[in-house]
Amino acid sequence: MSVTFTKNKRGMSIRATGRDAASLFAAMTTHLPTEQVKHWNQTVKIGQVVEYRSDPYAEPQRFNTICNAEVLSGHTAVVWLEGKSGCVTLDSCTPVQEGGAA
Repeated sequence: MSVTFTKNKRGMSIRATGRDAASLFAAMTTHLPTEQVKHWNQTVKIGQVVEYRSDPYAEPQRFNTICNAEVLSGHTAVVWLEGKSGCVTLDSCTPVQEGGAA
């Protein structure tokens, strides 16, 4: 089997050929940051409250999003939060539903 990675305008393309290539490709592309960003932007609106944790054991802090999520440098799904310096990974954020529950 052979796997080829090619950088393009949208980030990275992956091509797998040979035996079991289809299952390998499916496994590698299910968690691409572009898919994570697409899902986030479909479900979280600009200005929506999210809970952000600086690490998994930290107390969550609430912030409003100030833009749509995007892929940073072709490898990390991020969003910017009001009052927070720099961007944060989507993995560190949980959208808060209307009414206050996360």
